[in-house]
Amino acid sequence: MASYSGAVEDLRGSLPSLKRKSQGLPDDPDIGKELGPEFLRSEQLGAKKCSLERRERLREALGVVKGCVDSSGFNDYSATAYMVATMLSLEELLKRVKSSDARADKAVDMVSDMGHILSLTVQEARTAVIRMKWKDILALATRSLRLASKDELFCRGFCSITASIISVVDSMSWKSPQLIGAYRQLLLFGIDQRSRVQHRAKTALTAIYNGPRAENISIRFSKSNAAFLITALGDSQ
Repeated sequence: MASYSGAVEDLRGSLPSLKRKSQGLPDDPDIGKELGPEFLRSEQLGAKKCSLERRERLREALGVVKGCVDSSGFNDYSATAYMVATMLSLEELLKRVKSSDARADKAVDMVSDMGHILSLTVQEARTAVIRMKWKDILALATRSLRLASKDELFCRGFCSITASIISVVDSMSWKSPQLIGAYRQLLLFGIDQRSRVQHRAKTALTAIYNGPRAENISIRFSKSNAAFLITALGDSQ
């Protein structure tokens, strides 16, 4: 944990300030009236069955995000502000992993932790901001998944991020190759050998297809569903 804490402090010192307008955060008088994020009220941070060490890591990572929120100078501790701050943190981490410096190994661990925190914030953030920033959110989640595909907690978070985005974006966005790719990954997680990842994927898909836009979503993603079924059936033979 000591080296992880050191990586956390390195990241904390290198993050840019959260500039509300440039990051797409609404600057309205009611923003401070939003309740604090629900996930902050849970000691487990959505990781109840994880080890004590992992939960401690998540708390340290969340401390970085909160510091970024503090830097905005606004009295805004909403899930939306936490989401944007997590995105800034994750972007910086991904840059470090790409580099060859000695901090890269611990940065990979932090990517999975920040990715999980991102999934928690996306589920509570303002719909209008998610619609504005969904491409950036999904790009970060997808890049993180390439590094953290073995991490069960983040894979479950990826399912939640994808389902949240599909549920709120406009129907034209469903045509995006980026979103179709994430949806196909969600389908694959539905048959993942890890039971908890599989369960989260099925829960996410159920939420999508039980929602008010289920019929339109079903039509738009019909080709992906058909291709997945053909592949899955072929693999089972």
